[in-house]
Amino acid sequence: MPKAASPSSAFQHVLDETDEEIVGWHWTGSDEFSALDDRRDAPPVPLPPLDRSTRVVLVRHGQSTWNARNRIQGSSNFSVLTEKGMEQARAANKLLEGWNFTRLFHSPLKRAAQTAEIVWGGRPGASSQLASLREIDLYSFQGLDKIENRQKYPEQYVTWQSNPAHFIIDNHAPVRELWYRASLAWREVLGVGGSSNGSASGSGSSAGQADGATLVVAHNAVNQALLCTALGLPPAFFRRFSQSNASFTVLDFEVQGSQESGRSSGSSSSSAAGSSAGGSSTVGGSSAGGLRVRVERVNQFPDKPLNPSKLGKSLPNRLVLIAGSTDSPEVQASIQMLQSVGVTSPPLIGIGSAAQQALDIHTAMQAALSTPGDGRTVVAVACAEACQRMLGDCLGPVDPSALAEEQRLSAAQVGAAFCMAEGGMTIVNWPQGQSELGRGTVLCVNYQLPAAGLPLICT
Repeated sequence: MPKAASPSSAFQHVLDETDEEIVGWHWTGSDEFSALDDRRDAPPVPLPPLDRSTRVVLVRHGQSTWNARNRIQGSSNFSVLTEKGMEQARAANKLLEGWNFTRLFHSPLKRAAQTAEIVWGGRPGASSQLASLREIDLYSFQGLDKIENRQKYPEQYVTWQSNPAHFIIDNHAPVRELWYRASLAWREVLGVGGSSNGSASGSGSSAGQADGATLVVAHNAVNQALLCTALGLPPAFFRRFSQSNASFTVLDFEVQGSQESGRSSGSSSSSAAGSSAGGSSTVGGSSAGGLRVRVERVNQFPDKPLNPSKLGKSLPNRLVLIAGSTDSPEVQASIQMLQSVGVTSPPLIGIGSAAQQALDIHTAMQAALSTPGDGRTVVAVACAEACQRMLGDCLGPVDPSALAEEQRLSAAQVGAAFCMAEGGMTIVNWPQGQSELGRGTVLCVNYQLPAAGLPLICT
């Protein structure tokens, strides 16, 4: 890895750091990243063509000191991992210990660099620090807590919460800039962009040219942008895919016609059709070289989904999709896990064609959203294709201005990009007051239970 502060000195800083360190700090119009000229309110650049299939695993850093204090970090570099954050990183290392990684990329910010060191675990191979993987640039918002932001920037704060793709601060559009920067990061991670915005160390094959997977350790917002730009989803999808501390998300870039196509997805039993990306920002666009992007899982975190500690003060309405057959041990293990965290709703069992199963789930979830009150959970066991269709419905149209038939097509293409293994759980939340089915927030996709005997899928 690039040389950084030793773990002992960095972790001691966790104990010594106080908020007084940033008293008087404010955005001055430039910082150490300004010279990179990557803060552009411009469309993402296409994914690069690849000569072989490859897998990329995105990991968010563990809890930081500012996460714990509910302070907005952005691309500032004051916060470091807490003791809990180090424990989360070690748990992620344990979950990924059987994976064959041959290349590491990580953000230059301390909280991500520390997580990368722990998760990488001394593996051989090349490692690179990429400035394009830093967290979203939030300018004058950085360093403030939510109460301070509401008081100091009331209008901007409302836009940031309700319509982040159109949020403007200090004459910058942070979310749209982030989408552009994430597309630049993909060119580096997939082995095209050289080393113009980072530093490298170690030895090993270039990303996209090795038999193993590539590990990327970064942040919440930039990992969302990496996932969405890979799928051709616009900045309006910001905050639609959760990225919990120390969680990981797996993407497979499959070169159509290659003998290796599909191999990188391991033993996944998904029937996902996938989505093309690269030549167009629209889901389903073709790319030179026939690149298809499949998402093997989203937000696999070290502890159980729906852990009571994750639920917060208010309970959202929720859909839990379990892919597979009710008599399979994997599905039964997932149902038992739900029961262990207090989800006792009897599951809706999919019957008939995939389209009919998805329609039945759609009807049940829409009824739950239309009923006054919150905290309702619909659990459904259905075939993989039905789960994919329903996920697409929950995400809604890529372009709301398109014709209804085009909206349905784009939603189906989005859902088909996600793998659904036997027993894999997909959880979608709707916050209080949200009754529109196509505005769900994805907690996880294809979450798997290693403790139940399900092997983590490795290359």
